[in-house]
Amino acid sequence: MRDDISFVSLFGVPTTDDRHNGEPHWPRALSKLRAAAYCSVTPQMFDRMIEDGSMPKASKFYQLQRWDRHAVDKALDALFKVEPSAYDEVIEFAP
Repeated sequence: MRDDISFVSLFGVPTTDDRHNGEPHWPRALSKLRAAAYCSVTPQMFDRMIEDGSMPKASKFYQLQRWDRHAVDKALDALFKVEPSAYDEVIEFAP
């Protein structure tokens, strides 16, 4: 494999662009490959994390299996023992 091709770009994971202030844009519903890349692990390691309960199971999204990025974030927070922060709060907008 060429050195300039990363695991992330190899599997078609979103890249940075100006619309997101240089941060990667990740969709809310992640495929297994994208969910694994989001966690910086291989798909095989992601499967093991699901089996041991440290990552959530997939949800049916029409005929597809998808992982909710917010659920993956919460699982990562638990693994890293991160305290809940402001992004966990529900923000209600007035009509």
